[in-house]
Amino acid sequence: MNRASSPSLVFEVGDDTVQIRCSTMADGDFHLDGHRAALLHRRAAFAPGVWTQLDEVHGTAVLRVTHPGEHDFATGDAAITDRRNAVLAAWVGDCAPVALVGDDGTIAVVHAGWRGALAGVLQATVSQMSSGTVVAVSYTHLRAHETVLGLVCRPLLETKNINKFV
Repeated sequence: MNRASSPSLVFEVGDDTVQIRCSTMADGDFHLDGHRAALLHRRAAFAPGVWTQLDEVHGTAVLRVTHPGEHDFATGDAAITDRRNAVLAAWVGDCAPVALVGDDGTIAVVHAGWRGALAGVLQATVSQMSSGTVVAVSYTHLRAHETVLGLVCRPLLETKNINKFV
C-alpha cells in the first residue's frame, strides 16, 4: 500500500501524536460483512495495530474502548478511547465519518448518518469525552473518493505515545 496516497492529518496533543487517515479504493473494502481473514489482512496493510471497528446501525450508541481491540465488530456508532496504540475505525457509505480529538489525547470516531446525527450521536460522543476542548474533523475536509454510488470515506484514528505508556 502506498501510504502517501491515503489522506492524513496529524495532531500533536501534549507528548502524543494522533493520526487521522482516510483510506482510498486502492486500500480495499473495510466493510465488516466481507471475508474476515481478508479484512484483517487489509487492516494490517493499511494501519498496523489492534483495531476497533464497530458494526454501525445508524444509532447513538457510544462504546468506550479501554484497551486496543476492545469492542471490535460490536454494534455501535461511535468509539472513544484515551488508550495509546488503539486504532479506531468507521466504515461509511453515504454517511458522514467524523473524527474527534480532545485536548487531553482522548480520541473518538463517529459514524454520523442522518438518523444518528438527528438522534444526537455527535452530542453523545462529545459528552463522554473528558476533554476541555474537542476538535472535530469530517473526512470531507481531507478527501473523498468517488464510486459509482457516490462519495465514500473510511476514517481511521490512531494515537501513539513514544515517550510514555498508559
